[in-house]
Amino acid sequence: MKNRITKYHLATLPIIFLASILLLFTSISIDTLLPFFITYTFAAFFEHPNINSYKENPRKRLAFVSVLFSIWNFLNLNIKEGIRYRELILTHATGLCYGLVFVLVDFSVGSLIALFFGAILFEVSFRLYSRLTFEDET
Repeated sequence: MKNRITKYHLATLPIIFLASILLLFTSISIDTLLPFFITYTFAAFFEHPNINSYKENPRKRLAFVSVLFSIWNFLNLNIKEGIRYRELILTHATGLCYGLVFVLVDFSVGSLIALFFGAILFEVSFRLYSRLTFEDET
């Protein structure tokens, strides 16, 4: 399990680090990158290999995490099992909703692109993580 978590962080955290460096050394504003960070980190949170311990006791966590799980549980109960992209929706819906709030407060096309880029980039890094762990299990 510990090896899976290490590989998960190796696949997801460098992207956050590179985006932070991009924010520091370029003229891109935080308003543009914030939707990216929100979407990417929420997806990373919901797909973490150790997420079941958070799901079991959400009341022991911060109120914000409880709100996230409330949204996730609502979607989980209301989206039927047979839907093709169910897992993709459950992974990204909460992050996209919170990111859209930031985009709507100060609308810009760059923020909107960053929002969806965060979801797409997470899927790419998560596929990398899945391949790394699948190679170890075989």
